[in-house]
Amino acid sequence: MAVTNRFTNPSFEDGFTGWTVLNTDSWRHEILLQQIPYDGVWGVNSRVEGGGGYCGVRQVVDLTGVHEISIQYKYALGTWGSESDFFVGIYIDGNLVKYAWDKIVGMWVGCVANISGYTGSHTVDFRHVSNTYNTSYNCTLAMDSALCLTTWAEPEASFGVSADSGTAPFTINCWNWSTGSPTPTFIWDFGDGSPTSSERNPTHTYTKSGQFTIQLTVVNPLGQSMFTRTVFVAGLPAVDFRPVPAGGGKNTIVTFKNLTTAYPPVTSWSWWFEGGQYPDTPDSTVFEPQHLYEDEGQYTVRLRGTNSVGTITATKVNCVTITPDLASRLAIHNVGVVIDGKLFRRGI
Repeated sequence: MAVTNRFTNPSFEDGFTGWTVLNTDSWRHEILLQQIPYDGVWGVNSRVEGGGGYCGVRQVVDLTGVHEISIQYKYALGTWGSESDFFVGIYIDGNLVKYAWDKIVGMWVGCVANISGYTGSHTVDFRHVSNTYNTSYNCTLAMDSALCLTTWAEPEASFGVSADSGTAPFTINCWNWSTGSPTPTFIWDFGDGSPTSSERNPTHTYTKSGQFTIQLTVVNPLGQSMFTRTVFVAGLPAVDFRPVPAGGGKNTIVTFKNLTTAYPPVTSWSWWFEGGQYPDTPDSTVFEPQHLYEDEGQYTVRLRGTNSVGTITATKVNCVTITPDLASRLAIHNVGVVIDGKLFRRGI
């Protein structure tokens, strides 16, 4: 949805506050300029001898998002030569973009220029210009309601990436196709836990493998919009695991939780629970195995994961601890030495 607004620059629209008075100076003409009250508005007065001069007002204005600029003016008094002696023009950076002819004294007339496409600050002039057909005239030019009209539009997020798949470290360039007026602010989330970016067209490097969703949020005064894309980053598996529980008494069954992340996915697993068969024969090849520990001790566990990029083995030393059973310890505590029916010592 688009919303039309007046340009928010009070000095541009009201009074004479932000304007600079213009005049030219040559031997062929003389221009006397002053701010004059006329019907409660403001204006400039000129007297030109020999033609070819101009007077008016100027201001530097940010034209980003502005599609139309206009001036209401009228000639308050004057003496004229031919019908082709005088016009009012709208200039940007010294270039005439629109002009209007009018010789009717006392009638308000509008001059409107379409200036879509300008961005940033530009010098805007409203000025009347004579030509050399006439040798002498005197004129007061009154101006009012100088406007910039902007069409504000709700933001719509969109972007592309230089490539949507690669191998870590994987660098992408983001191309921002978002629209909206005024120009939105940008928030990029790359989906890998890195800081967000506010650049218009950022570059980002993925250092680990996985599937990552890039989200662009664009915001302006009319609202916000989001757009997402997924990139696929190939790499060696990030192999990891955790024993549950991490220990116990004899004959404890431990489940090994597989915490590996990988893209592309892992295609084969190899587990070694006691180290004796490594690296030749694994004890298990399932995703999350269980293992029975019958004897007390500390055990080293290894997990190897393989995908299309390569193979990684993670080793955790003494990650499982098996201790004597509590029942056996209690039984030892109750053992004593009896001679001729007399207890001489109890177990500790």
